[in-house]
Amino acid sequence: MAAASRLQYAYLSRLSQPSTDRVLYRTAARVAPKQIVEFGMGSLERTLRLISVCQRFAGKSPVTYAGFDWFEERADRAEAVSLIEAHRQLKAAGIQARLTPGGPIAALPMVANSLMGADLVLLSDEVSDEMLSPAWFYLPRLLHAGSTVFRLHADGAGSAKWQPMELSQIAQRAEAAKPAAAA
Repeated sequence: MAAASRLQYAYLSRLSQPSTDRVLYRTAARVAPKQIVEFGMGSLERTLRLISVCQRFAGKSPVTYAGFDWFEERADRAEAVSLIEAHRQLKAAGIQARLTPGGPIAALPMVANSLMGADLVLLSDEVSDEMLSPAWFYLPRLLHAGSTVFRLHADGAGSAKWQPMELSQIAQRAEAAKPAAAA
């Protein structure tokens, strides 16, 4: 996939729709993430756009992507993309991607150690606090001191907004989700 041009980046960061995603493009320009992890993939189009912006600012370093999603099993079939189709599109774009079917509870404990060093982590509003509660314990393994984490929060008016999460807040949630020691 070609990196976003200056004009494409300007469009994505200032005029693209949905407007809630603009903060992700601007953050990608500021942070230049080389490893992205996403829980609850939104649209594949947004993922491709975000990766192209990351490639623009990452220089010659390859951008890797890991996505956790329900794929064909999504409740909202209108936005469901099959696992095979997602792999095909990402591979056709030249993106090194690791797609894992299932929610974070089942999938994250199996792959957390292989995803260490994530620069950008996205938590969709499809992934509720209830679903994430056991997975918080594993999330700090993915992060480093310079990681940026965003959580999509839906408001009552039907719109959503990406909000940053502090690493200290994630550490507190991880501590609370720590499994009890075996006797």
